[in-house]
Amino acid sequence: MLFSIKVVLVGLIVFVLNACGGGGGGAS
Repeated sequence: MLFSIKVVLVGLIVFVLNACGGGGGGAS
């Protein structure tokens, strides 16, 4: 359960960063 929640949180963070324009950290 916790692992699934963690994956969702990470996915949301990545989605927000991409929406902001990539930021510059180069997550992908």
